[in-house]
Amino acid sequence: MADKFAINRETNPYQFGSKIIEWTPGSDTIPPETRAVIFDDDGTADLTNQDGTTIAAFPVVGLACLPVIPLKITAMSGPTKCYLVI
Repeated sequence: MADKFAINRETNPYQFGSKIIEWTPGSDTIPPETRAVIFDDDGTADLTNQDGTTIAAFPVVGLACLPVIPLKITAMSGPTKCYLVI
């Protein structure tokens, strides 16, 4: 079944999703419907990849989307907020 995302992308190629939520780093898994991860400032983040491998101190740029959607964001240093585009 087609979702709203496909329709939105046809008319607006710059829209990733339809909602932004604030995310608190920790042990919770990022929701599977996440389309982008954005931090409010430059710094680093500790990430867990979809295959379970971890990356410590991955550099992040404020208001720039991560190149991948990690399974988890366990910590961040520098940014004060993390947002998910759903």
